[in-house]
Amino acid sequence: MHCWYWIADFCDDHDIELILGHALYVKAIDGGKTKNDRVDSFKIAALMRGGNFPLAYVYPRNMRATRDLLRRRTNLVRHGADMKAYVVNTTS
Repeated sequence: MHCWYWIADFCDDHDIELILGHALYVKAIDGGKTKNDRVDSFKIAALMRGGNFPLAYVYPRNMRATRDLLRRRTNLVRHGADMKAYVVNTTS
């Protein structure tokens, strides 16, 4: 389970607008060396004011279990393919 689910549910239950930022894109935009809460909050606010804040999709509550299951399946399939390739390469 991802760590933002609980706050998304809380905001949805209390009719609070949630803006979820895409972590990879925010990091790409803000590549500064200084990292602390004051600097980060200022830069996020500036991005939001300018309309450049990269948004992430807030996955619907009823589909999260399916998405998590598919993510785990993908990892298992990848691991199985790695093991099969290992056996084939070792025996050849």
